[in-house]
Amino acid sequence: MDTINKQTNENGTNEGLNKTNSLEKFYAGNGILLTGATGFVGKALLEKLIRMCPRIADIFILIRPKTNETIEQRFKKLIDDPIYDNIKAKHPSVLSKVYPMKGDVSLPDLGLLREDRNLLLEKVNIVFHVAATVRFNEPLHVAVNVNTKGAARVIELWNELRHPISFVHVSTAFSNANLREIEEKVYTTSLKPPD
Repeated sequence: MDTINKQTNENGTNEGLNKTNSLEKFYAGNGILLTGATGFVGKALLEKLIRMCPRIADIFILIRPKTNETIEQRFKKLIDDPIYDNIKAKHPSVLSKVYPMKGDVSLPDLGLLREDRNLLLEKVNIVFHVAATVRFNEPLHVAVNVNTKGAARVIELWNELRHPISFVHVSTAFSNANLREIEEKVYTTSLKPPD
């Protein structure tokens, strides 16, 4: 990727390419955990990480099995999406760095097998927590368990990582709805979700 600074964009300048280069350098050699990869935002994020940052060491995606689909079937369905066609054509080996992992943010310890959890603790540096339920008619106890307690469970894992660098949480709709303006910062609370 050293040649990226010598390239030009469609305007004939190298504006923005240095940012791309620094982004790629930031992720190079790091391990990523992505929750919510089968959802709309997660799918787009995974595609961008694979396309823009080919030197990422590993990308572990947490996938929950469904009644009629295994995680392997869900992963195949995800990777077969046309959004990944360009990557498959240009850099098919990059997809071999993506590892589906059986888990569920609604379960204690994210429903991870002990050996999978240990692997994540050793290999992951950056966490993108994108998993959530966005159903507006979800029973409150389900929404709290997935969206609030699920985030807390991912943070618990993050706190145990051997070499943490970054934690990114993509919030669901209406977070901090009591505020007129929402800044990009951590909002603390003394409230705990009910059991």
